[in-house]
Amino acid sequence: MAYKAGVVGRPHLPRFLVFAAALLLACGAPRPPSFVVLLVDTLRLDRLHFAAPGAPQTPAFDRLRAESVWFERAYANSSWTLPSVASLLLAQLPSEHRVASWGARLASDQVTLPDVLRSAGYRTAMFTANRIIAGGRGFVGRFDAGALVEDPEFSGELHTEAAFASAEAVAERSLDWLAGVREQRGTPYLLLLHFMEPHAPYPCPRAADADCSEVVEALNQRLLGFDWDFPAADRARIDASYDAGVAQMDAALAALLETLAVSGVLNEAWLVLLADHGELLGEDDLYLHGRSLAEPLVRVPLLFRPPGGGRGARVDTPVSLVGVAPTLLELAGRPAPAAFRGRSFAAALRGEALAPEPVVVELPQVRPTPDPRRRHVYALVDAEETWLVAPDGSVERRARAGRRTAAPRSADRAALDAHLSARGLAFDPAAYSGAEFEEPSQEMLDALQRLGYVE
Repeated sequence: MAYKAGVVGRPHLPRFLVFAAALLLACGAPRPPSFVVLLVDTLRLDRLHFAAPGAPQTPAFDRLRAESVWFERAYANSSWTLPSVASLLLAQLPSEHRVASWGARLASDQVTLPDVLRSAGYRTAMFTANRIIAGGRGFVGRFDAGALVEDPEFSGELHTEAAFASAEAVAERSLDWLAGVREQRGTPYLLLLHFMEPHAPYPCPRAADADCSEVVEALNQRLLGFDWDFPAADRARIDASYDAGVAQMDAALAALLETLAVSGVLNEAWLVLLADHGELLGEDDLYLHGRSLAEPLVRVPLLFRPPGGGRGARVDTPVSLVGVAPTLLELAGRPAPAAFRGRSFAAALRGEALAPEPVVVELPQVRPTPDPRRRHVYALVDAEETWLVAPDGSVERRARAGRRTAAPRSADRAALDAHLSARGLAFDPAAYSGAEFEEPSQEMLDALQRLGYVE
């Protein structure tokens, strides 16, 4: 069966039939669990139909959710890719690992999830379409194999669909590696796929009118150029184009799940789907990401599908991505290194109650000169509300959606400190403004520009 996503503007890749057949030939003896992690860049939870019934249909995401444990209150530890992915792999907050400014990179002595699994005999790989993650930051090099996957038609123009490789292209490279690993019978693996849909530049929706391409390209230019004073009609087009990116990812996910099912991977490996952060689409008069810690930016999908599929359970306790690596290690029967700060929530995967803990989300300063658009530096998510701290130190409390009708209200620093102290936490403003800044290389500056971080 050919791998066909059926997405406007993306190539079909029938070679997946070859990979599925190769994977079918590999059958292994009992071994530690393997893991396939699907990291979707810039994916808002409320644009997935299973999480928000008013959202457009997302059948592949919905199917995966029906077979997975859904952590419905999962939070990224930052609102842009670099610190969030670092927290995912290091199981530390951005203020701890400090891989959070434009020139930052992993240090050689920082222990990552693939380091631990490799020492336990796992084969590991990471394939990404994100130039920041692949651009000399030290992430891909921690895996046995991996690469930046690029669109062959990319010309350097950041506002075109060819700015990033398609999800299908990332999956093709990944499954080629996976077929080879599974031929080594009994070898467990960690495979991380990092997709860029629905990251800007957003595509045209299906069945769009004839002038869509020109109009959406102009809107993408304005979005990535920080010209955000959009009239209502343009806001609606941007919303629809973002949803079109989600639909592209959904179609690619459907084909990938089919291939993994035919090959038998879904019967032997845990499948984890998550996002590094969400996106703002006009909330608080902001677009894109990396400047706020509002809920659409930091509340993300997190699904754990056990080998063979599950019963579609859900967990309401707040968790954060800093706990994903410890969870995978517990599932693998490996101890977490002392440097890992996140707590495992594997107990919830066994159907046990998960004790509530507050979730910390951070947005350290990325450059010596403060960004005037940065709205928050710190957030604390409790069961009932979120505390948000602005760069000037002002504090705001926002009630959990659906729990209270009270409007957001201000608080003072003393109230925040007391609230944190009762939970064994503290807020240090220096951690979010006093980092040692290293200027990015020209190559990295170009990547940041293409991703909409730099004007």
